[in-house]
Amino acid sequence: MSLKIKEFLNKHFYRVFNESHLFYTLIYLLSAFFMAFLSFIRNTGNIILFFATTISLTFIILLFIATIPNMKGFLFSEEQLVDQGKILSFLSIFIFCCIIMAIYFIFGGSKDLTIQFLGWDILLPTMFVFIFFGWNISQIWFLRYYMEDFASKVEEKIISPEMKRKNRERFSLIFLIIALIFPVILNIISISYFSIAFGNESTETIATLIIIIILIFIVIGLTSIRQIILYIKSKENDSPNVFSSVFYIFIWLYIWYRSFSFINAFSSASQTTADILTTLIDVILMIAVAISVLRSLGGKIRGIQLFNQYNIAFFLYAFTLLYIEGQVIMITGAGALKGVFSDTPQISLVNNFIILVVSVVFYAYYSSYILQRKDFINKTHFKPSEVIKILSEYRKHLDSRGYINLTEIDDREFEMFIESQNLKKEESEPKKAIKTETLDRDVEIERESEEILEKNNDGGFPRDYEKEKDDTSHNDE
Repeated sequence: MSLKIKEFLNKHFYRVFNESHLFYTLIYLLSAFFMAFLSFIRNTGNIILFFATTISLTFIILLFIATIPNMKGFLFSEEQLVDQGKILSFLSIFIFCCIIMAIYFIFGGSKDLTIQFLGWDILLPTMFVFIFFGWNISQIWFLRYYMEDFASKVEEKIISPEMKRKNRERFSLIFLIIALIFPVILNIISISYFSIAFGNESTETIATLIIIIILIFIVIGLTSIRQIILYIKSKENDSPNVFSSVFYIFIWLYIWYRSFSFINAFSSASQTTADILTTLIDVILMIAVAISVLRSLGGKIRGIQLFNQYNIAFFLYAFTLLYIEGQVIMITGAGALKGVFSDTPQISLVNNFIILVVSVVFYAYYSSYILQRKDFINKTHFKPSEVIKILSEYRKHLDSRGYINLTEIDDREFEMFIESQNLKKEESEPKKAIKTETLDRDVEIERESEEILEKNNDGGFPRDYEKEKDDTSHNDE
């Protein structure tokens, strides 16, 4: 049982809890607590900025060093939690980064450089605040992979290709009704909770809460109308489905959580159960998005092979520390950037409001886009690969009707036309791989044939030939 748990943690958390990485994980956690502790002390913004930049740069350098095969045993020994190789590697790189950053902080201020923005006191705080907000705003884009995957699995389980149209329409309508009711129930739960939690708040705060709740229900109404329109379009396209409704449920689950966090930021109580719960969910979402980002990057840099199962953890350490630092800077201030917010709830208020707006706009656009990609509704926008497919089908159609002769218009002519229209044929690489695989298989078959021939040979002649020769000699006699 413990072995299965360990395998699960290694697979989904990139070995951060494995003996090979636990030393670095402890350093990461201690660094995060150290930054949080310093944030409660006045005038420590620059110290935190220096430390966060240095420790993150250390992990980034370790990420590149870990791509060297010979360094695997040195950096990720599983025999001991703390060994000489890990300590020397981390300390030597950390000291190197400290020296580099110290030189930058001493001589690289905005007043000392011609381009003032490149100064550490402007560049670093701005970049880390951008990372904090950018990471949160992009969450919905990367979380959509999980939403789509789950919705597709539900679609495959419930609606099969052999199912009658009437049954497909019935399931599609049932899930639409569930999807429309779901956000209403969630927000009724929120109202029940906040009516108790905000019992001691001022009249102005309660009035603001009521206005926010009314606006949320207006958004529910608008997205519901959007979802009903998509349902009608899918019926008109003879493609009733449950994918759209399940995807809508997950989108609204995320929007509800952000609206809950936004309203909770109005509460005067700094330590509540809701605060702990939202913080925990934020951490889970951050990890989920990080995994999605890494998988996306991994698919785009396969040739470079920058990430592997061992060094991905260093990326997580570095990026999440910078994410934390972005929030600390907005409270404590650092460099030329003064503290903008007085506490964490104010940051949460602004952050969740921006995410709410982005999530609703994202649904309004993407809900139609993904259904078009899956052929559930008629397409109004086409990707280059889809245009090429349509042109190819039309070319075959003209040939079948006798309007053109494909033997006279070869594939090269068609590819030249596609290139002239600035379209790229994405299938070229797989075909190349298939061709290589076919050649390899032909070589293998030829080699096996030669081995069989050599095995059957006797004195340099095939056995059948020898038998034929003996028969001929016998007949001559």
